[in-house]
Amino acid sequence: MAKLSRQLPLIAVIAAALSSVIGGGINVLLVEIQNELKGIGSLVPLAILCGGLIALVIALLYASLSTAMPRAGGGYIYISRGLSPFLGFIAAFLKWSGSVIALGTIAYMDTIIASTMAHYANFTRLENFLSTPQGTILFSLLIIWIFWVVNYFGVISFARTVVALATIMFAGGALIIYVGLSHSQADFLNSLQATFQSQPAIQSIQQASSFMLFFQAIAILFWAYIGFTSISQAGGEIKNPKKNLPKAFIFSSLIVMLYYLLYSFSFYHAVPWQYIVGKSGLNVPELIGHLLPQSFALFITVFVFIALANDIPPMLYTKSRLFYSWAKDNIIPKFFVKTNKYKVPIHSLTAVAVVASLVAIESALGGFFTEINVVVMSRFIVYIMMAASLIIIKSKNPEIFNKISFMKNRFAQIIVSILTIIFSSLLLLSLVYFDFTSGKSLLNMATIQSLAIMLFGALIYFSYVKKMTKLGKDYKTIFERLPSE
Repeated sequence: MAKLSRQLPLIAVIAAALSSVIGGGINVLLVEIQNELKGIGSLVPLAILCGGLIALVIALLYASLSTAMPRAGGGYIYISRGLSPFLGFIAAFLKWSGSVIALGTIAYMDTIIASTMAHYANFTRLENFLSTPQGTILFSLLIIWIFWVVNYFGVISFARTVVALATIMFAGGALIIYVGLSHSQADFLNSLQATFQSQPAIQSIQQASSFMLFFQAIAILFWAYIGFTSISQAGGEIKNPKKNLPKAFIFSSLIVMLYYLLYSFSFYHAVPWQYIVGKSGLNVPELIGHLLPQSFALFITVFVFIALANDIPPMLYTKSRLFYSWAKDNIIPKFFVKTNKYKVPIHSLTAVAVVASLVAIESALGGFFTEINVVVMSRFIVYIMMAASLIIIKSKNPEIFNKISFMKNRFAQIIVSILTIIFSSLLLLSLVYFDFTSGKSLLNMATIQSLAIMLFGALIYFSYVKKMTKLGKDYKTIFERLPSE
């Protein structure tokens, strides 16, 4: 069996997008940005809004191409059919590698949060066990393989899980937003003074007015939007894809932007940014927690745990479908095309879970991955190639181009593509600049790691070309049409 099933409802795809994007990252980014870019101050919500508008432009790009190519594989399919199979594969391989590294890292980080939960719940033995390397490894693997089971039982099981997790996550987020909006910065400082019996230290720093600093803030905070386009992998399983895929991209990007804007505004409404500067290891729930009774400490920790954990089911789902799409095109062995009785590409799903498990083990034993900027860079590279694909596909593959049913106006397509190329290129260059001015060694730079992964992907692709040529098969014809459903 090697066929997916179109059973995934629109609400589940939107929930998967929200779960992929609204994770634990925003709770750290909103705080750490004050130390990364000193003086950005109260401009953070505005930078979040600007990043959201860029994400909305990218959503329009994906929505348009998805109606012509509703298949598992997402960006890989769009680029390989509209621009170049070689560029499509190496960009997708970079994205897949970075995302699976992030998946294993998230499982490791969630184990640390679980230890804190055990502490607040007075489960001392569990807390001590989770603090050991053995406990960290076992719990990290448990998280990954529990969600492997959820995915194993098909898209309905997956849909119910991501909708439930997204609902819980939004409930916790709504509480934080309410607390932030209903308290002032004076309330926060008074709460700290009552807790620590001393006057809180406030840094004397002026609000910056540099446009370059503001643009750098957009580039860094855009990490919070990374992930919503991965739902393009649902193209082979979503019901009524020509109508529902565009809706999923547009609705999810709008919801995320509005949620982040409200979340960041409410946080800085209650917490003075000057207090954060110079302090490390802080996060949004921890700081907002000072405005709540002590009994809410466990609740806040549970919220952070779920906010991280809800990234894992959609990441397993989307990365396994990308793996599946490579097998459909014969780039990797057909073994990975096989589906189980629930129409899940079981070998592809297992391969993703195994690699993520190895990352989690390495994180526990050798120091956890900090170079997940590879994920961000890979997305910008994919966005640039996607935009080029929408521009070129009319002449390169007119048969597929004529199937576009969302944003059919050619002028609108060109404008959206150009804007995507400009924004993505500027944000990508800013990350490269940060990399080479960070003082890191070459091997620790995300730019160098990204180039190494792309080189490895190129070797896989050229090995595929050599194999197909040796067999006397014209591999180019494969990329002139869509894979079978």
